[in-house]
Amino acid sequence: MKLDPVLNWKHVNNPQVGDYWHEMYGPCFLVVDRSRLAVSYLEHLIKKENKWTWDTSRITTTSIEDFVKRLSYQSLKENTWCDVIPNWEHGQKFIDKVFAEKEDAFL
Repeated sequence: MKLDPVLNWKHVNNPQVGDYWHEMYGPCFLVVDRSRLAVSYLEHLIKKENKWTWDTSRITTTSIEDFVKRLSYQSLKENTWCDVIPNWEHGQKFIDKVFAEKEDAFL
């Protein structure tokens, strides 16, 4: 997969549910909800049944502005320290499965 700084910058400023952020293919964030001014995401992992998975008890909700700051380099304009896979298929399946009955629970 080719890394794309322009795509990263587009999605950090306009995060979408299912966006999977990784650094060197190690998981960083999974966007689980989005409103006009805020984004909710998972960032913590837990080991469950001998597999690593997202810790759904620790959802972070922040402003879009703070999300941009969290993922951006301070010294490099319009650049992120991790890369996005937009609307990641596995992330979307995870969200649909785990959060189906928790609609509108994040923001």
